[in-house]
Amino acid sequence: HNERLPGGERGLNCNKRSEQTTHMRHQRRRAICRNTGQNALNAGTMFNKLTAAKDTAVTAAGTTTNCALSHRTGTSIVKAETLQESLMMAGGYLYTDHSAGDTKVKEKPAITSPGKATGPAAYEEAYKAAYASENVQLSRSAERRDPAQAPDDQDAQKAHKLYIKNDKSDFKETSDAPPAKSSLTSLYKSTDADQNSRTWKLIDEMPIPKSIFTTEKNGNQNLGSITEINDLLTILEHYSITNRVAAAETIETMRKAAEAAPKKTNSAEEKQKECNAAGDDQTACDNLKDKDCVFDTEAKKCEFKKVKAELEKAKENGGKD
Repeated sequence: HNERLPGGERGLNCNKRSEQTTHMRHQRRRAICRNTGQNALNAGTMFNKLTAAKDTAVTAAGTTTNCALSHRTGTSIVKAETLQESLMMAGGYLYTDHSAGDTKVKEKPAITSPGKATGPAAYEEAYKAAYASENVQLSRSAERRDPAQAPDDQDAQKAHKLYIKNDKSDFKETSDAPPAKSSLTSLYKSTDADQNSRTWKLIDEMPIPKSIFTTEKNGNQNLGSITEINDLLTILEHYSITNRVAAAETIETMRKAAEAAPKKTNSAEEKQKECNAAGDDQTACDNLKDKDCVFDTEAKKCEFKKVKAELEKAKENGGKD
């Protein structure tokens, strides 16, 4: 038969990480092998090309396709014999009926939830093994490191220079590494095991609203107790979007404030002109009180209240100096 079964042709491609970038330099500690190409074995898609319908004949291009060894023909091993039980093939996925008929699908494997599948035992076990392997690779790629190792890590030293010292110049190991190492040593002292260190403890105990990644509307769950990859990806996406929205709102607020600034200046200048129009006429100035105009008895002229207050403050400061 021509069924494509999981675990068939696969191409393993071990890519050694380049040493050109910081991210890739982390990865060169281990060569990560992964499936590639059209026939890659991935847990989430490993059953996609299997015939969907149960108890239907195996077909190829509209023609029933049978295994030459099991179909009842003059050249098969069973010929026209009547079997006591169905002849199972392909790990329980295909069968030939014990009395007659074409090669058919016994049961199509199905993924019911991440890490769980139904179907023939061999296929269920294959899926669970592939899923577990992929999750091991993910966990290894995010291996926790003891913060006490930070002082000797050049990436941490570079980050210290850029973000703590706010120094955007190129990192020079001879001059920048020693002070960064000293500072990082004081920041990340750790005498406990990795999982109990202060930094990871803060991360583990970070409360995450259950409404983000579950159907529950209330309550929180500590980040460290959430281990399902799909839940963690959902949480990451949520906060990524939230941060982008917050940044956009901040930019919009700053833009509106920048646009409003010259308007406020113009408004003050216009009010000052309106008050100055009353000149030395105190009665006319008093009639403009609703527009914040006050009569300066010393200067004998009408002033905008804000301007007058600033002038008086300047005089006081001048006298003290």
